[in-house]
Amino acid sequence: MMVMMSVLWHSKGKKHHGSNVHSSRRRFNYKCAKKAIFEDYLLADALYGSEFKLIFCISRTQFQDIVDKVMIEPELTFYQDKCKRQGKTSCCLEGMLLYPLKMIAFGIPYSTFINNFQISNQFSMKLCREFNSSILALYIREYLRVPDKID
Repeated sequence: MMVMMSVLWHSKGKKHHGSNVHSSRRRFNYKCAKKAIFEDYLLADALYGSEFKLIFCISRTQFQDIVDKVMIEPELTFYQDKCKRQGKTSCCLEGMLLYPLKMIAFGIPYSTFINNFQISNQFSMKLCREFNSSILALYIREYLRVPDKID
């Protein structure tokens, strides 16, 4: 009886008629995105180098300080895991940190610049959440503490 039910159940499923099933998943060119990010914002002769502080509301030296702190902070495994992988499965570290800064500076939804940074909608939301937790982890002891007698 159970075998008969199993055979009937399997026979009612959708049948694949030999056509190729193509993935609807977007393909991202991370090398191209990294090159564009560096050429636009981070190189010495970058396209928007002089406007970096206006675009991101942070100076290049402050941004570099955040990048350095993220790499040495043991709590921030999200960024460190992405950088140490052999295959490139996500955008570069600088892109992962610049993306949320751009969202904050422009005051726009997280999905606005996903094509410029070559990331998915879900990953952009995750970047914003991880950026928030990383900034808290880096600066909560220094800036977000209860004042003491010296203060």
